[in-house]
Amino acid sequence: MLERLLQKNFQFVLVDPEGDYENFEDASGIGSSQHPITADGAVQHLKTSEKCLVVNLLGTALAERPEFLGTFLPRVKSLRDGLGRPHCIAIDEAHHMLPRGEEHILQVSAYDMTGMILIIVHPDELSTRAFV
Repeated sequence: MLERLLQKNFQFVLVDPEGDYENFEDASGIGSSQHPITADGAVQHLKTSEKCLVVNLLGTALAERPEFLGTFLPRVKSLRDGLGRPHCIAIDEAHHMLPRGEEHILQVSAYDMTGMILIIVHPDELSTRAFV
């Protein structure tokens, strides 16, 4: 699906909590296990580039990843409201990034966002707000 977005010249940002997309061609990658990325750093990259972006969160502690997303999504929404991009936001392992019991992340930050792709293995562990 992401490759098709690229073919159609859509910009996406992919939040990659496990480093599965480190070598995704045609997209810039930021963050690594040795170099944690901040929400501000990721948004700054989106402001200055029309290239797709993979945000690798291996350098962010597992328990802090939902908080990262809660900070990142409102900033991406603001950027999208002003620039019209990124066109799509993909969240890999969404059940870890938006876990059940953390409904406030989507309620506060991304409740009104469209164009999101949630990649999940265990949908029963996903926040119920992700289905609204």
